[in-house]
Amino acid sequence: ITDVAGAPLGGIAVNTLGPNGEFVHSRTTDALGQYATTVGLTAGNYYVRTTNSLGYIDEVYDNVVCVQCNPRDGAPVAVTAGATTTGINFGLATGGLITGTIVASGGSPIDRVSITVHTAAGVQLTSGMTNPAGQYRTGALPSGNYYVRTRNSLGYTDEVYNDRECSNCNPTLGNAVTVTNDATTAGVDFTLVLGGRISGAVTTSGGA
Repeated sequence: ITDVAGAPLGGIAVNTLGPNGEFVHSRTTDALGQYATTVGLTAGNYYVRTTNSLGYIDEVYDNVVCVQCNPRDGAPVAVTAGATTTGINFGLATGGLITGTIVASGGSPIDRVSITVHTAAGVQLTSGMTNPAGQYRTGALPSGNYYVRTRNSLGYTDEVYNDRECSNCNPTLGNAVTVTNDATTAGVDFTLVLGGRISGAVTTSGGA
């Protein structure tokens, strides 16, 4: 596994998937960008894809962008018993990132809020999570327009960017966020307010 300039990439997970897209095996590239499966695979066709959090756009073999795809969109890799199928290589491009900060209405940062990124069709591609400073960073994305929303179980009302309540909405009702390869789209921030809650008690018909 290399970048588009040919430099080796260590720390990239390479997943082997079965003929129906089911997970079979995973291996991480070494400092030279090399990997090899460590289990004996039965003869047949497999699909191979990358997974990483290093800012590169993931692919399924052969050269098909696969941020959130059906791995069978790629080319099958034939495996023969007793032999090694070589040359299943990838050259990954640097994607674009979305970053921002999430705070409460009083300005305090909110930890452990999930951020999800969606296409114009509403398909979720990647996600991020806020740290104690309320800051988040998404996974790498190809250039394009996306929709960003929050998800939390902390009692705050979720929103889609920019400042539209989205407890259970279509994320494309928000404003599109433009992402460009090799760049970070910063300042996609949220200010969340505490929502109302419902409480009660459940008893048996006898009142116990």
